[in-house]
Amino acid sequence: MTFYENKFAAKLFNYNIFRFSTALESKIKEFGKYTAASFLSTGADYSAFYVLLLTSIPTVSATILSHIIGSIVAFVLLFKWVFPFAEKHDVEPLILKFAGAQSFSLISNATGFWLLIRFTNTSTWTARISTAILVWTFMYFINKFFVFKK
Repeated sequence: MTFYENKFAAKLFNYNIFRFSTALESKIKEFGKYTAASFLSTGADYSAFYVLLLTSIPTVSATILSHIIGSIVAFVLLFKWVFPFAEKHDVEPLILKFAGAQSFSLISNATGFWLLIRFTNTSTWTARISTAILVWTFMYFINKFFVFKK
């Protein structure tokens, strides 16, 4: 190899590849944290639902209360761990935006589920799970670029 080929290869290897992989790695890490936060908040929601049912609270009330508990856990995890740059902002507007996003998520899940059941030959669980995955993925972008934006 000539001097220029070595210099070019070294520059390409040291600059472009590592810069790309570092940026990609941070995005993958953030999405992984978002996924973990989602599992934890869902676990909090379902655990609270189970405990509330043991106390003879009506099912609908238990669903609403456990959803609120899961949403609080989600907000704290997203605010402190997944999107820590959001700590530079006031909390009150973030809470309002997060509540709006959660409302949008609930409406989107219900609407998507209803549309799949009503107009396709999709089974109940397939419709529920596919709608949930689609809305969950979309909510990542809403949380990243609207609720907890830099």
